[in-house]
Amino acid sequence: VGGTMRLGPVAVLHALQDLRGSGGSLRGVPGATLDVDGNVDLSGVAAHPTGVPDIRCNGDWTADGVFAPTGSTVFLDGTGSLVAGGPLTFGHLEVFAGTRTVAGNANITALDVFVRPPALLRQGANTLRLVTAAIEIQGVQEVGAGGTLQLGPAAALHVAVGGRMSLVGTLAQPAAVDGAPLGGYGFVVDGTIEAMNFAFSRMG
Repeated sequence: VGGTMRLGPVAVLHALQDLRGSGGSLRGVPGATLDVDGNVDLSGVAAHPTGVPDIRCNGDWTADGVFAPTGSTVFLDGTGSLVAGGPLTFGHLEVFAGTRTVAGNANITALDVFVRPPALLRQGANTLRLVTAAIEIQGVQEVGAGGTLQLGPAAALHVAVGGRMSLVGTLAQPAAVDGAPLGGYGFVVDGTIEAMNFAFSRMG
């Protein structure tokens, strides 16, 4: 896709393989859905100012800072990687199913982030920075040895009943939760936290 792809009301475009864009823009209206069975690569693709469709991605998600929608939802509903070619922006982000692995460090801005059951969000030794108002862990999120979950000053992370947050590091490389320089994030656990060799910093 190099021009503008537009989806009208309640339209569903089902891509049986991959969706790759280079330049141009993606446009849609509320209720439109772009359902991709393979990988999504939106390198250099802009979100149209009038809005973008909901996107379901079953494979790897790759994007850069050009794609910055202010609304709609991206559903990561299969096993694959989350690859950041720059700061990632979503209206709403849902890790919906499967295992989603953060490939390298990632900086994500969204209105909210949900990890739904039985999905697993795995960041390993990478730094995942979430600049968002609400983060709801109903499935599983894992931070490994040397990894850091960095939360913005207005972020409120909630591990829901039935959800699990895993912070398992080593003595030399703890698993960490960190904040902005002046702190301010919230972290509430109503589900399960699995923690060994871990650190919480700069809550405020």
